[in-house]
Amino acid sequence: MKRALWLITILLLVGLLYWRTQLLRAAQPADIAPKATQSATNAKPTETLVKAKLKQQWTKQLAKNSDLPISIAVYSKQYGFTLAMNNHKTKAHTTASIVKVAMLTQLLHQHAQNHDTLSGTERAAAVGAIEHSNNVDATTLYHAIGQGQGLTTLFSNLNLSQSRAYASGWVSTTTASDQLK
Repeated sequence: MKRALWLITILLLVGLLYWRTQLLRAAQPADIAPKATQSATNAKPTETLVKAKLKQQWTKQLAKNSDLPISIAVYSKQYGFTLAMNNHKTKAHTTASIVKVAMLTQLLHQHAQNHDTLSGTERAAAVGAIEHSNNVDATTLYHAIGQGQGLTTLFSNLNLSQSRAYASGWVSTTTASDQLK
């Protein structure tokens, strides 16, 4: 599972870097272009073109790794769209360490609502869970937020409509699109 998450992360970063490079290249005028056409060369790519290029590149990457379930979601602030793709029928993935971020988010939210701060134990558990990926510390956070109900409340409050918490420990599922919200 960790291999799949690392692969997703690496593919996402490579894709974003490739996409940025392509956009920068498209925005640069050709050295040999006549002066009259340089304004057309400097034009920003359209949303449709950007989506098509992203989809084309990600389709190739997903096809190369068809043995691993991969979901990708990219948000373009410049164009205001999200592109999400999968190489399998099931969109949701069982979470690993990313759920620890959700647990800490919910704990901080609960304390903000109560106008108080984290206890020393909670602070130590947060550091252990987030910085060291310590599962014992994550379990402490899980109990502090009210277990699965705390995660469900967070997912609902953040409109993470494709994320689910389960009663069996701190297992949850989520999608790449939900993680962008």
